[in-house]
Amino acid sequence: MKILLTGATGYLGSHLAKAFVADGHQVLALKRQTSSLHRLGGIENQICWYDVKGMNLEKPFQEHGPIDL
Repeated sequence: MKILLTGATGYLGSHLAKAFVADGHQVLALKRQTSSLHRLGGIENQICWYDVKGMNLEKPFQEHGPIDL
């Protein structure tokens, strides 16, 4: 399943991101350019990141097609 997650660098979002990746889902995440990835415990390279500053918010949908969640 393709999941678009906002808040993935925060406390709750990082736990959700870890669980989704562990379950084999493809995770796309929106973040601020200055956000720290320290809560993600080594899975940050398994997530497709989008920095929202100046970004066309349609970009994840254009690049990945339909997103399930």
